[in-house]
Amino acid sequence: MPADILDYLQNHLLLANEEIDTLDIMEQTDRFDVPLIRRTARTRRKVATLTIGKKTEPVSLAPAELVKQFPSPRVKRSLKGSDEVYAWLRDGWIIREVRYHPDEKSVQAEHYRMGLTLYRYQERVKKRQHQEKLEALGHWLQACQAALNNGSPQPLQPSPVPESRQPVIQRYQELLQQLATACQSALLRQECSVLHSSLPVDWPFAKQLSFLHFLLAVDQLAATRPQFDWKEIGAVYYKEIGGSKKFDGHKEDFLAALEEILEAPAESLGLLSMGTVTPIFFSGNMQGQTARYTFGTVHATTHLAVCADTFSTTAEHLWLVENRAVLTRMAYEDHFLPATNSLVIGVDGQVRSGHRRLIQQLLTHSPSLRQVLIWTDHDEAGMTIAETLYRLVEPHPVQVKWILPHAVCHTWKAYEDAMNMLMENKSGEQEAYLGGPTQWKTWIHQPQPNR
Repeated sequence: MPADILDYLQNHLLLANEEIDTLDIMEQTDRFDVPLIRRTARTRRKVATLTIGKKTEPVSLAPAELVKQFPSPRVKRSLKGSDEVYAWLRDGWIIREVRYHPDEKSVQAEHYRMGLTLYRYQERVKKRQHQEKLEALGHWLQACQAALNNGSPQPLQPSPVPESRQPVIQRYQELLQQLATACQSALLRQECSVLHSSLPVDWPFAKQLSFLHFLLAVDQLAATRPQFDWKEIGAVYYKEIGGSKKFDGHKEDFLAALEEILEAPAESLGLLSMGTVTPIFFSGNMQGQTARYTFGTVHATTHLAVCADTFSTTAEHLWLVENRAVLTRMAYEDHFLPATNSLVIGVDGQVRSGHRRLIQQLLTHSPSLRQVLIWTDHDEAGMTIAETLYRLVEPHPVQVKWILPHAVCHTWKAYEDAMNMLMENKSGEQEAYLGGPTQWKTWIHQPQPNR
Protein backbone atom coordinates (compact mmCIF):
# COMPACT_ATOMS: atom_id res chain seq x y z
CA MET A 1 0.00 0.00 0.00
CA PRO A 2 1.45 3.42 -0.95
CA ALA A 3 3.17 5.25 1.89
CA ASP A 4 1.34 8.53 1.19
CA ILE A 5 -2.03 6.85 1.81
CA LEU A 6 -0.77 5.31 5.06
CA ASP A 7 0.56 8.70 6.23
CA TYR A 8 -2.75 10.37 5.43
CA LEU A 9 -4.75 7.79 7.37
CA GLN A 10 -2.46 7.96 10.40
CA ASN A 11 -2.37 11.76 10.49
CA HIS A 12 -6.03 12.53 9.76
CA LEU A 13 -8.42 9.59 10.19
CA LEU A 14 -7.27 7.24 12.93
CA LEU A 15 -8.63 7.71 16.45
CA ALA A 16 -6.56 7.53 19.63
CA ASN A 17 -4.97 4.12 20.24
CA GLU A 18 -5.92 2.90 16.77
CA GLU A 19 -3.46 1.52 14.25
CA ILE A 20 -3.49 0.03 10.76
CA ASP A 21 -3.28 -3.74 10.54
CA THR A 22 -0.84 -3.73 7.61
CA LEU A 23 -0.65 -7.53 7.44
CA ASP A 24 -4.38 -7.89 6.67
CA ILE A 25 -4.79 -5.13 4.09
CA MET A 26 -6.79 -6.53 1.14
CA GLU A 27 -5.88 -5.19 -2.30
CA GLN A 28 -8.60 -5.19 -4.98
CA THR A 29 -8.40 -4.09 -8.61
CA ASP A 30 -9.12 -0.43 -7.89
CA ARG A 31 -9.15 -0.14 -4.12
CA PHE A 32 -7.76 -1.25 -0.75
CA ASP A 33 -9.69 -2.60 2.24
CA VAL A 34 -7.75 -1.46 5.29
CA PRO A 35 -8.54 -2.93 8.75
CA LEU A 36 -8.04 -0.77 11.83
CA ILE A 37 -7.30 -2.36 15.20
CA ARG A 38 -7.07 -1.18 18.78
CA ARG A 39 -4.60 -2.77 21.15
CA THR A 40 -4.58 -2.95 24.92
CA ALA A 41 -2.21 -4.79 27.24
CA ARG A 42 -4.25 -7.99 26.80
CA THR A 43 -6.40 -7.61 23.71
CA ARG A 44 -6.24 -6.84 20.03
CA ARG A 45 -9.60 -5.94 18.50
CA LYS A 46 -10.69 -5.01 14.97
CA VAL A 47 -12.67 -1.76 15.21
CA ALA A 48 -13.15 -0.59 11.61
CA THR A 49 -12.47 -1.15 7.92
CA LEU A 50 -11.56 1.66 5.52
CA THR A 51 -12.22 1.23 1.80
CA ILE A 52 -9.85 3.43 -0.16
CA GLY A 53 -9.44 4.00 -3.89
CA LYS A 54 -5.99 3.58 -5.38
CA LYS A 55 -5.94 6.99 -7.05
CA THR A 56 -4.44 9.79 -4.94
CA GLU A 57 -3.87 12.70 -7.34
CA PRO A 58 -6.66 15.01 -8.56
CA VAL A 59 -6.74 14.99 -12.36
CA SER A 60 -9.88 17.12 -12.68
CA LEU A 61 -11.98 19.58 -10.71
CA ALA A 62 -13.33 18.07 -7.52
CA PRO A 63 -17.08 17.35 -7.51
CA ALA A 64 -18.72 20.50 -6.13
CA GLU A 65 -20.94 18.44 -3.83
CA LEU A 66 -17.91 16.86 -2.14
CA VAL A 67 -16.08 20.16 -1.75
CA LYS A 68 -19.11 21.48 0.12
CA GLN A 69 -19.77 18.39 2.23
CA PHE A 70 -16.19 17.54 3.24
CA PRO A 71 -14.37 20.70 4.41
CA SER A 72 -11.91 18.66 6.49
CA PRO A 73 -10.82 15.02 7.03
CA ARG A 74 -12.62 14.95 10.39
CA VAL A 75 -16.05 15.41 8.82
CA LYS A 76 -18.24 12.32 8.47
CA ARG A 77 -21.12 12.11 6.01
CA SER A 78 -23.73 9.49 5.06
CA LEU A 79 -24.04 8.93 1.32
CA LYS A 80 -26.46 6.63 -0.49
CA GLY A 81 -24.72 3.91 -2.45
CA SER A 82 -24.68 4.59 -6.21
CA ASP A 83 -22.44 4.33 -9.23
CA GLU A 84 -21.46 7.96 -8.70
CA VAL A 85 -20.46 7.37 -5.08
CA TYR A 86 -18.45 4.31 -6.07
CA ALA A 87 -16.68 6.34 -8.77
CA TRP A 88 -15.81 8.98 -6.17
CA LEU A 89 -14.43 6.28 -3.89
CA ARG A 90 -12.43 4.64 -6.70
CA ASP A 91 -10.89 8.01 -7.66
CA GLY A 92 -9.83 8.71 -4.08
CA TRP A 93 -12.17 11.65 -3.46
CA ILE A 94 -13.79 9.87 -0.51
CA ILE A 95 -13.11 6.96 1.86
CA ARG A 96 -15.75 4.61 3.22
CA GLU A 97 -15.45 3.90 6.92
CA VAL A 98 -17.29 0.97 8.54
CA ARG A 99 -17.19 0.81 12.35
CA TYR A 100 -17.84 -2.49 14.21
CA HIS A 101 -19.38 -3.51 17.50
CA PRO A 102 -17.11 -5.29 19.99
CA ASP A 103 -17.87 -8.62 18.29
CA GLU A 104 -15.74 -7.30 15.34
CA LYS A 105 -18.43 -8.38 12.82
CA SER A 106 -21.74 -6.57 13.21
CA VAL A 107 -21.73 -3.03 11.82
CA GLN A 108 -22.10 -0.20 14.29
CA ALA A 109 -21.91 2.70 11.80
CA GLU A 110 -21.04 3.40 8.18
CA HIS A 111 -20.09 6.77 6.75
CA TYR A 112 -17.71 8.51 4.36
CA ARG A 113 -14.67 10.69 4.98
CA MET A 114 -12.48 12.95 2.88
CA GLY A 115 -10.08 10.96 0.70
CA LEU A 116 -6.45 11.80 -0.06
CA THR A 117 -7.33 13.00 -3.57
CA LEU A 118 -9.85 15.53 -2.21
CA TYR A 119 -7.47 16.51 0.59
CA ARG A 120 -4.70 17.32 -1.89
CA TYR A 121 -7.16 19.19 -4.10
CA GLN A 122 -8.37 21.31 -1.17
CA GLU A 123 -4.84 22.03 0.00
CA ARG A 124 -3.84 23.21 -3.48
CA VAL A 125 -6.93 25.41 -3.70
CA LYS A 126 -6.11 26.92 -0.30
CA LYS A 127 -2.50 27.50 -1.34
CA ARG A 128 -3.58 29.17 -4.58
CA GLN A 129 -6.11 31.35 -2.78
CA HIS A 130 -3.51 32.31 -0.19
CA GLN A 131 -1.08 33.26 -2.93
CA GLU A 132 -3.75 35.36 -4.64
CA LYS A 133 -4.40 37.17 -1.36
CA LEU A 134 -0.69 37.89 -0.92
CA GLU A 135 -0.52 39.25 -4.47
CA ALA A 136 -3.56 41.45 -3.83
CA LEU A 137 -1.91 42.81 -0.68
CA GLY A 138 1.28 43.40 -2.63
CA HIS A 139 -0.62 45.45 -5.21
CA TRP A 140 -2.23 47.49 -2.45
CA LEU A 141 1.16 48.06 -0.83
CA GLN A 142 2.55 49.41 -4.12
CA ALA A 143 -0.41 51.78 -4.46
CA CYS A 144 -0.03 52.90 -0.84
CA GLN A 145 3.69 53.56 -1.20
CA ALA A 146 2.99 55.55 -4.38
CA ALA A 147 0.38 57.58 -2.50
CA LEU A 148 2.80 58.33 0.33
CA ASN A 149 5.70 59.16 -1.98
CA ASN A 150 3.91 61.00 -4.77
CA GLY A 151 0.74 62.36 -3.24
CA SER A 152 -1.78 59.81 -4.60
CA PRO A 153 -1.78 56.56 -6.54
CA GLN A 154 -3.78 58.24 -9.35
CA PRO A 155 -2.80 61.93 -9.44
CA LEU A 156 -5.52 64.58 -9.62
CA GLN A 157 -5.44 68.26 -10.47
CA PRO A 158 -4.63 69.73 -7.05
CA SER A 159 -7.21 71.95 -5.35
CA PRO A 160 -6.63 74.04 -2.23
CA VAL A 161 -7.66 72.40 1.02
CA PRO A 162 -8.34 74.26 4.27
CA GLU A 163 -5.30 74.89 6.43
CA SER A 164 -7.20 73.47 9.39
CA ARG A 165 -7.30 70.09 7.65
CA GLN A 166 -3.53 69.69 7.42
CA PRO A 167 -3.04 68.15 10.91
CA VAL A 168 -5.79 65.60 10.18
CA ILE A 169 -4.26 64.76 6.80
CA GLN A 170 -0.85 64.37 8.40
CA ARG A 171 -2.28 62.00 11.02
CA TYR A 172 -4.11 60.12 8.27
CA GLN A 173 -0.94 59.64 6.24
CA GLU A 174 0.89 58.48 9.36
CA LEU A 175 -1.85 55.85 9.66
CA LEU A 176 -1.29 54.78 6.05
CA GLN A 177 2.44 54.54 6.72
CA GLN A 178 1.75 52.29 9.71
CA LEU A 179 -0.48 50.09 7.58
CA ALA A 180 2.13 49.95 4.82
CA THR A 181 4.77 48.87 7.33
CA ALA A 182 2.41 46.26 8.78
CA CYS A 183 1.64 45.04 5.27
CA GLN A 184 5.33 44.63 4.45
CA SER A 185 5.84 42.60 7.62
CA ALA A 186 2.76 40.50 6.88
CA LEU A 187 3.98 39.72 3.37
CA LEU A 188 7.37 38.67 4.73
CA ARG A 189 5.56 36.30 7.12
CA GLN A 190 3.26 35.17 4.28
CA GLU A 191 0.24 36.39 6.28
CA CYS A 192 -2.86 38.12 4.94
CA SER A 193 -4.20 40.33 7.74
CA VAL A 194 -2.84 43.84 8.32
CA LEU A 195 -5.81 45.84 9.60
CA HIS A 196 -5.46 48.27 12.50
CA SER A 197 -5.53 46.45 15.83
CA SER A 198 -8.62 48.34 17.02
CA LEU A 199 -10.76 47.14 14.11
CA PRO A 200 -12.90 44.01 13.94
CA VAL A 201 -10.68 40.99 13.43
CA ASP A 202 -13.51 38.88 12.02
CA TRP A 203 -13.81 40.79 8.74
CA PRO A 204 -13.29 38.45 5.76
CA PHE A 205 -10.16 39.10 3.76
CA ALA A 206 -12.10 40.61 0.84
CA LYS A 207 -13.64 43.17 3.19
CA GLN A 208 -10.28 43.95 4.79
CA LEU A 209 -8.72 44.49 1.37
CA SER A 210 -11.63 46.66 0.23
CA PHE A 211 -11.23 48.79 3.36
CA LEU A 212 -7.52 49.26 2.66
CA HIS A 213 -8.39 50.53 -0.82
CA PHE A 214 -11.10 52.72 0.72
CA LEU A 215 -8.46 54.35 2.93
CA LEU A 216 -6.32 55.13 -0.12
CA ALA A 217 -9.33 56.46 -2.00
CA VAL A 218 -10.24 58.83 0.84
CA ASP A 219 -6.63 60.00 1.17
CA GLN A 220 -6.53 60.75 -2.55
CA LEU A 221 -9.46 63.18 -2.24
CA ALA A 222 -8.78 64.58 1.24
CA ALA A 223 -5.34 65.83 0.17
CA THR A 224 -6.50 67.48 -3.06
CA ARG A 225 -10.11 68.65 -2.76
CA PRO A 226 -11.78 71.08 -0.38
CA GLN A 227 -14.84 68.84 -0.20
CA PHE A 228 -16.07 65.61 -1.74
CA ASP A 229 -19.10 63.34 -1.42
CA TRP A 230 -19.42 59.61 -0.86
CA LYS A 231 -19.90 58.64 -4.50
CA GLU A 232 -16.71 60.41 -5.55
CA ILE A 233 -14.58 58.19 -3.33
CA GLY A 234 -15.01 55.04 -5.42
CA ALA A 235 -15.57 56.81 -8.75
CA VAL A 236 -12.30 58.76 -8.69
CA TYR A 237 -10.25 55.90 -7.28
CA TYR A 238 -11.37 53.16 -9.65
CA LYS A 239 -12.17 55.27 -12.76
CA GLU A 240 -14.50 52.67 -14.21
CA ILE A 241 -18.21 52.12 -14.71
CA GLY A 242 -19.69 51.22 -11.34
CA GLY A 243 -16.69 52.53 -9.43
CA SER A 244 -18.87 54.92 -7.45
CA LYS A 245 -20.68 51.90 -5.96
CA LYS A 246 -17.58 49.88 -5.03
CA PHE A 247 -17.73 50.73 -1.33
CA ASP A 248 -21.52 51.03 -0.95
CA GLY A 249 -21.95 47.54 0.52
CA HIS A 250 -19.78 48.42 3.52
CA LYS A 251 -20.54 52.13 3.80
CA GLU A 252 -21.56 52.19 7.45
CA ASP A 253 -18.79 49.85 8.63
CA PHE A 254 -16.07 51.62 6.65
CA LEU A 255 -17.02 55.10 7.88
CA ALA A 256 -17.23 53.89 11.48
CA ALA A 257 -13.84 52.16 11.17
CA LEU A 258 -12.29 55.23 9.54
CA GLU A 259 -13.46 57.47 12.38
CA GLU A 260 -12.35 54.89 14.93
CA ILE A 261 -8.72 54.81 13.83
CA LEU A 262 -8.59 58.50 12.90
CA GLU A 263 -10.27 59.54 16.16
CA ALA A 264 -12.08 62.26 14.24
CA PRO A 265 -15.24 62.46 12.13
CA ALA A 266 -14.94 61.74 8.41
CA GLU A 267 -16.11 65.32 7.77
CA SER A 268 -12.77 66.55 9.10
CA LEU A 269 -11.18 65.12 5.93
CA GLY A 270 -13.61 67.00 3.67
CA LEU A 271 -16.33 64.37 3.25
CA LEU A 272 -19.63 66.18 2.87
CA SER A 273 -22.04 65.34 5.67
CA MET A 274 -24.57 62.73 4.63
CA GLY A 275 -27.12 63.95 7.13
CA THR A 276 -25.71 61.88 9.99
CA VAL A 277 -24.84 63.75 13.16
CA THR A 278 -23.82 61.81 16.25
CA PRO A 279 -25.11 63.47 19.43
CA ILE A 280 -23.16 63.35 22.69
CA PHE A 281 -25.34 63.76 25.77
CA PHE A 282 -23.99 65.08 29.05
CA SER A 283 -24.86 67.10 32.11
CA GLY A 284 -22.67 69.43 34.11
CA ASN A 285 -20.16 72.19 33.62
CA MET A 286 -18.30 72.19 30.28
CA GLN A 287 -16.99 74.89 28.01
CA GLY A 288 -15.41 75.26 24.59
CA GLN A 289 -14.33 78.22 22.50
CA THR A 290 -17.78 78.66 20.98
CA ALA A 291 -20.10 77.10 23.58
CA ARG A 292 -20.55 77.06 27.35
CA TYR A 293 -22.72 74.72 29.39
CA THR A 294 -23.64 74.94 33.06
CA PHE A 295 -25.33 72.74 35.65
CA GLY A 296 -29.02 72.15 35.14
CA THR A 297 -30.46 69.89 32.48
CA VAL A 298 -29.19 67.31 30.01
CA HIS A 299 -27.14 69.01 27.30
CA ALA A 300 -26.05 67.72 23.90
CA THR A 301 -23.15 68.48 21.62
CA THR A 302 -22.17 66.62 18.42
CA HIS A 303 -19.18 64.80 17.02
CA LEU A 304 -18.76 67.68 14.53
CA ALA A 305 -18.62 70.27 17.32
CA VAL A 306 -16.09 68.19 19.26
CA CYS A 307 -13.90 68.00 16.15
CA ALA A 308 -14.05 71.75 15.51
CA ASP A 309 -13.73 72.90 19.13
CA THR A 310 -11.73 72.08 22.26
CA PHE A 311 -13.67 71.44 25.44
CA SER A 312 -12.67 71.56 29.10
CA THR A 313 -14.40 71.47 32.48
CA THR A 314 -13.90 72.77 35.99
CA ALA A 315 -15.42 69.58 37.43
CA GLU A 316 -13.46 67.34 39.79
CA HIS A 317 -15.33 64.10 39.08
CA LEU A 318 -16.08 62.76 35.59
CA TRP A 319 -18.77 60.07 35.33
CA LEU A 320 -18.72 57.96 32.17
CA VAL A 321 -21.97 55.99 31.98
CA GLU A 322 -23.25 53.53 29.39
CA ASN A 323 -26.97 54.31 29.44
CA ARG A 324 -28.88 57.54 28.96
CA ALA A 325 -31.25 56.67 31.80
CA VAL A 326 -28.43 57.04 34.34
CA LEU A 327 -27.41 60.37 32.83
CA THR A 328 -31.01 61.62 32.93
CA ARG A 329 -31.46 60.53 36.55
CA MET A 330 -28.30 62.29 37.67
CA ALA A 331 -29.34 65.47 35.85
CA TYR A 332 -32.81 65.24 37.45
CA GLU A 333 -31.24 65.28 40.91
CA ASP A 334 -30.43 68.95 40.34
CA HIS A 335 -28.38 69.43 43.53
CA PHE A 336 -26.15 66.40 43.06
CA LEU A 337 -23.91 67.51 40.19
CA PRO A 338 -23.11 71.04 41.47
CA ALA A 339 -22.80 69.82 45.09
CA THR A 340 -20.19 67.25 44.09
CA ASN A 341 -18.74 69.28 41.20
CA SER A 342 -19.37 66.40 38.80
CA LEU A 343 -19.74 66.09 35.03
CA VAL A 344 -21.53 63.04 33.60
CA ILE A 345 -21.28 61.86 29.96
CA GLY A 346 -23.42 59.13 28.43
CA VAL A 347 -22.01 56.96 25.63
CA ASP A 348 -25.39 55.50 24.63
CA GLY A 349 -24.18 51.90 24.48
CA GLN A 350 -21.23 52.49 22.12
CA VAL A 351 -18.05 54.53 22.43
CA ARG A 352 -17.86 56.44 19.15
CA SER A 353 -15.13 58.71 17.80
CA GLY A 354 -16.92 61.79 19.15
CA HIS A 355 -17.01 60.35 22.67
CA ARG A 356 -13.33 59.43 22.45
CA ARG A 357 -12.31 62.87 21.32
CA LEU A 358 -14.41 64.68 23.94
CA ILE A 359 -13.14 62.51 26.80
CA GLN A 360 -9.53 62.98 25.69
CA GLN A 361 -10.03 66.76 25.42
CA LEU A 362 -11.50 66.97 28.91
CA LEU A 363 -8.74 64.88 30.46
CA THR A 364 -6.04 66.87 28.66
CA HIS A 365 -7.37 70.39 29.21
CA SER A 366 -9.04 70.14 32.63
CA PRO A 367 -6.51 70.26 35.50
CA SER A 368 -9.36 70.19 38.02
CA LEU A 369 -10.30 66.59 37.13
CA ARG A 370 -9.00 64.16 39.71
CA GLN A 371 -11.33 61.18 39.41
CA VAL A 372 -13.14 59.20 36.70
CA LEU A 373 -16.01 56.87 37.57
CA ILE A 374 -16.91 54.27 34.91
CA TRP A 375 -20.40 52.80 35.20
CA THR A 376 -21.75 50.29 32.66
CA ASP A 377 -24.11 47.30 32.52
CA HIS A 378 -22.68 44.15 34.09
CA ASP A 379 -22.67 42.05 30.91
CA GLU A 380 -20.14 41.32 28.16
CA ALA A 381 -21.01 44.46 26.17
CA GLY A 382 -20.75 46.58 29.31
CA MET A 383 -17.37 45.09 30.12
CA THR A 384 -16.13 45.89 26.60
CA ILE A 385 -17.32 49.50 26.93
CA ALA A 386 -15.71 49.77 30.37
CA GLU A 387 -12.36 48.57 29.01
CA THR A 388 -12.55 50.96 26.04
CA LEU A 389 -13.22 53.88 28.41
CA TYR A 390 -10.42 52.78 30.73
CA ARG A 391 -7.90 52.68 27.87
CA LEU A 392 -8.84 56.29 27.09
CA VAL A 393 -8.42 57.37 30.69
CA GLU A 394 -5.38 55.25 31.59
CA PRO A 395 -2.65 57.60 30.26
CA HIS A 396 -3.92 60.51 32.40
CA PRO A 397 -3.09 61.18 36.08
CA VAL A 398 -6.56 60.63 37.53
CA GLN A 399 -8.00 58.05 39.88
CA VAL A 400 -10.28 55.51 38.16
CA LYS A 401 -13.18 53.66 39.75
CA TRP A 402 -15.57 51.07 38.28
CA ILE A 403 -19.09 50.92 39.67
CA LEU A 404 -20.70 47.52 40.24
CA PRO A 405 -23.81 46.47 42.17
CA HIS A 406 -22.92 46.93 45.84
CA ALA A 407 -19.22 47.39 45.06
CA VAL A 408 -16.61 49.84 43.78
CA CYS A 409 -13.45 48.52 42.12
CA HIS A 410 -10.22 50.51 42.09
CA THR A 411 -8.18 48.47 39.58
CA TRP A 412 -8.96 46.94 36.21
CA LYS A 413 -7.98 43.48 37.48
CA ALA A 414 -10.35 43.71 40.44
CA TYR A 415 -13.15 44.93 38.18
CA GLU A 416 -12.50 42.21 35.58
CA ASP A 417 -12.59 39.46 38.21
CA ALA A 418 -15.74 40.85 39.83
CA MET A 419 -17.49 41.18 36.46
CA ASN A 420 -16.68 37.63 35.46
CA MET A 421 -18.19 36.37 38.72
CA LEU A 422 -21.29 38.51 38.22
CA MET A 423 -21.80 37.34 34.64
CA GLU A 424 -21.50 33.70 35.69
CA ASN A 425 -24.57 34.22 37.83
CA LYS A 426 -26.66 36.79 35.95
CA SER A 427 -26.07 39.76 33.67
CA GLY A 428 -27.80 43.05 34.52
CA GLU A 429 -28.30 46.65 33.54
CA GLN A 430 -27.31 49.90 35.24
CA GLU A 431 -30.96 50.85 35.64
CA ALA A 432 -31.49 47.91 38.00
CA TYR A 433 -29.29 49.51 40.64
CA LEU A 434 -29.48 53.26 39.99
CA GLY A 435 -29.36 54.18 43.65
CA GLY A 436 -29.49 57.90 44.38
CA PRO A 437 -27.44 60.94 45.45
CA THR A 438 -26.53 59.44 48.82
CA GLN A 439 -25.18 56.26 47.22
CA TRP A 440 -23.43 58.19 44.43
CA LYS A 441 -21.64 60.40 46.97
CA THR A 442 -20.49 57.29 48.82
CA TRP A 443 -18.92 56.00 45.58
CA ILE A 444 -17.22 59.35 44.93
CA HIS A 445 -15.65 59.54 48.37
CA GLN A 446 -14.75 55.86 48.80
CA PRO A 447 -10.98 55.91 49.43
CA GLN A 448 -8.41 53.90 47.54
CA PRO A 449 -7.70 50.70 49.50
CA ASN A 450 -4.24 50.25 51.00
CA ARG A 451 -2.00 47.99 48.91
